[in-house]
Amino acid sequence: MKAVFAGLFLTTFMASTTAYAADAATDIAAIPSGEWLALPGDVLRKRLNLPQRCGEFDAAAQAGVARAQTVMSSAILNRVCGTYSVEVGEDLARKAHASGDLRALVLQGNILALKGDKAGAYRIYSSPRLAQVPIAMSAIATAAYWGEGRTVDRQLAREYWANAAALGDFSAMTQLAWMIMSDPIGKRDLNRAEQLFSRSARNGHLEGMASYGSVLVSGAFGESRKAEGIGLLRQAADLGNARGTSELGRVLIYGLGMAKDIPQGLALMKKGGDLGDRGALNELGIIYRDGVIVSRDRTLAVSYFQRAAKAGDPWAYRNLHHEYGRATASPEERAQAMIMLEKAVALGDREALNDMGVAYELGKLVPTSLGTAFDYYRRAAAQGSVSGHVNLARMYDFGIHVARNPAAAESEYKLAIAAGSPTAAKSLSDMRQRLASEAQAARALPATTQRSAGLSGPPNAYDIRAALMREWATAVLGPMAQVNYDQGFTSNGFWNTGMHSAYAVANPTCSAQGKGLYRCTYKLWVTNTVYVFGSPMKSPGKAGVTETATFNVQGGVWRSPSARSVALAHARQSAAMQRSTGDDERTRRENQKRFYCPGNGANPLDTQAFC
Repeated sequence: MKAVFAGLFLTTFMASTTAYAADAATDIAAIPSGEWLALPGDVLRKRLNLPQRCGEFDAAAQAGVARAQTVMSSAILNRVCGTYSVEVGEDLARKAHASGDLRALVLQGNILALKGDKAGAYRIYSSPRLAQVPIAMSAIATAAYWGEGRTVDRQLAREYWANAAALGDFSAMTQLAWMIMSDPIGKRDLNRAEQLFSRSARNGHLEGMASYGSVLVSGAFGESRKAEGIGLLRQAADLGNARGTSELGRVLIYGLGMAKDIPQGLALMKKGGDLGDRGALNELGIIYRDGVIVSRDRTLAVSYFQRAAKAGDPWAYRNLHHEYGRATASPEERAQAMIMLEKAVALGDREALNDMGVAYELGKLVPTSLGTAFDYYRRAAAQGSVSGHVNLARMYDFGIHVARNPAAAESEYKLAIAAGSPTAAKSLSDMRQRLASEAQAARALPATTQRSAGLSGPPNAYDIRAALMREWATAVLGPMAQVNYDQGFTSNGFWNTGMHSAYAVANPTCSAQGKGLYRCTYKLWVTNTVYVFGSPMKSPGKAGVTETATFNVQGGVWRSPSARSVALAHARQSAAMQRSTGDDERTRRENQKRFYCPGNGANPLDTQAFC
């Protein structure tokens, strides 16, 4: 075998390798089989005092000791001993496996994954010989979680990590703790998560140290423990852990528990990304995209997103979707925008499901389909997406695609509130106010709730109310109008603006004007509410006002040509209110133009009202 460390050691040191090899072989043999097949590589290397004893274990590997060959393969591939070489690491792992070491078989799977053959790696991890090997179980869980070599299955990942953790695998303990931390707030067992993080970190697992440190710095286990978390991050970073390095950089960038040092923080985050932390690469993309901490650099931001996505980060795919979907993006980028989002969905990202819903609801890069949007929101909510719960609640709240269902909306809003969403809390409060407003309008005068017997005679109160609502909806909402005549209200549910109107009509008297045209006088009660970015405003309403308008049957329903101009005037009033409120004028105008102005399939009346 080619000596891995030729030229690295003094002649006097090399002369004694036989004795050192014997010592190394003895130390390896002393490790119980259960621990040998459960300990993460960094813990094992620490127990064997690497890199200080690299020479001894290299000599033992050359002498044919299978476990030493496995150790050296892992040490070379992790840049702990010697010169990094996939070929040398693979050769050592193959020889160790041939000698019967199951840990080396798992390592061969890791090498295949490193070379890009995720499916081949998964076949090794799931082989019957490794069925009860903790490090293989943990590898299966990782593959199932990220969809590497197989389909995404988060529940299967959780089960395998739980089983591996029970058998003493510290890597599995760390990952299981993260899954617990991502549970909905009401179901989150913080004590269990901390026990797992702590045990993994105490036993020298670098990923456990970095993870525990980052959670402590976040304040999840108490604001007073941030210094403890920073200490763990420093330890992990000093030992070359990617997450520990980038998380320490984040602490310095944002001043989390210590003074800010943005240049040093960025340097550490970039180092962590280079060491393999895909989350750090994605965050660097966000930093350069937003231009708050550093000067905005879209080219560099996209480059970081691409690197993170290539490494399998679903959030990076979502960020690429948003970047490529911008109006200023190149045609080539826009063609890739939905592909990026689909890849995030394939990786099991619940927020990508929500973003899919937004795309189909607004018709952004795909044809508008409220049914498809509803299905994506429902899937996102089922997987715990807070945004998914909020958007699903909004569709129930305003009756978008489905029948209006305040009870279902309240249930979804409450689930989002339990997860800490202030938007959901505000939306639930607004919905309750609207329901109370509708009830008050209904009590003002009992409106006729039955349609007239036919369409040949004069319209009754119900028909007049429905006709007025149709004109209001057409003028204000265009093709997105959601009208429920039996409930006496009309509304829309755009994510950035919403409008709601409750109607009551009474005491109509009508006279025929010829050719199915009727002129009617009636009393009208209207309660209108306009929503801009979730904030409700009362627009001009009416309380028992006597009005006169003409009505006839068009397309099998009652319409009111003379009420059309009144409705359009109301639309303009509402638009003026929207334009005059809020503190982000630029964002509001951009959103209004995007959804309401020519070139975006806008209704002509929308164009007059909003552009």
